[in-house]
Amino acid sequence: MNRKFKIGDKVTVRDVPSLFHTRTQGYTRGHTGEIVGLRPEWVIPEDEAWGRYEGRREPFYMVRFKQRELWPDDGGAEIDMLETEFSESWLEPQFSEVPGTRFADARAGDNSVSDSHEHEDAHAPIEEAETSEFDILETAIRELCISKGLFSADDHRRFMEWYDHIGPMGGSRVVARAWADPQYKTRLLADSIAACKEVGVDWMQPTGQGTPSDFTWLVVCENTPQLHNVIVCTLCSCYPRPLLGPSPAWYERPSYRRRIVRWPRQVLAEFGLIVPPDTEVRVHDSNQKTRYMVLPMRPSGTDGWSEKRLTSIVTRDTMIGVAVPRIDWTTSSAPPGATRSA
Repeated sequence: MNRKFKIGDKVTVRDVPSLFHTRTQGYTRGHTGEIVGLRPEWVIPEDEAWGRYEGRREPFYMVRFKQRELWPDDGGAEIDMLETEFSESWLEPQFSEVPGTRFADARAGDNSVSDSHEHEDAHAPIEEAETSEFDILETAIRELCISKGLFSADDHRRFMEWYDHIGPMGGSRVVARAWADPQYKTRLLADSIAACKEVGVDWMQPTGQGTPSDFTWLVVCENTPQLHNVIVCTLCSCYPRPLLGPSPAWYERPSYRRRIVRWPRQVLAEFGLIVPPDTEVRVHDSNQKTRYMVLPMRPSGTDGWSEKRLTSIVTRDTMIGVAVPRIDWTTSSAPPGATRSA
């Protein structure tokens, strides 16, 4: 595979019109970041969306941006970063700094490059439509499949009943194993797909935890005292379902998707999580083929705990990155004031 770029290269996201489907977010266009990861060669989304699975193939890259460069007027922390993915044709070598060029003017404060895209205006009131275009499309396809006899309405109901009960236990087992076994943690961070198989989650085969459509690449992001990771998909709601089950409703809503990439510390505070000012917040936007899961830090006071007991404190939200594990809060805990029926 011939690549135009390598890890460490500074690249600028092309700012070109998109008439049809693309996975390149508007808020990244015209901005410069650093390549921090290489991904395999895949069919580009612009072809894949039309079912052209043998279409144009390109290398993909993981690019890291400074939050302050993406949102210069928001006063974000200097250490905070955002990572997301691009096919090669969307990238070009770092733009010219010569005054008067379009990109140089954009860096100087002319926002005409990026403000033309729909994801840019996060200050605008967010309208939560009762029925989204995705809901309409799903209903149309489902009714067509039923009318053609591909499955029955009861088949669909039973599948959704099963699907809604998939939980985050696969991810919890992965995290607990990584906490208890340093060698497993090393394998997990190096090859997440292979390490998941060790706890019974095979991303390449339907296993009751997901299907191949959920997968192309998996990255487990380790939290440390110096780094806090959080995941999102600004374009829809891409999510590591084989590990975490169905995504929560708030993860799919624009109020989370649009704001976490721009004001991560403030949004995390709304979840009750205050990140220290000297800890980097790194947002991972699942816009292309990669799915992410956060490996939270093991809380103090858990020395000597069994792997099974550790699993009980690894909740879904800790693996998304909007919470941290606590020894007094388990996956079966009820909030204060809540009651459980017998």
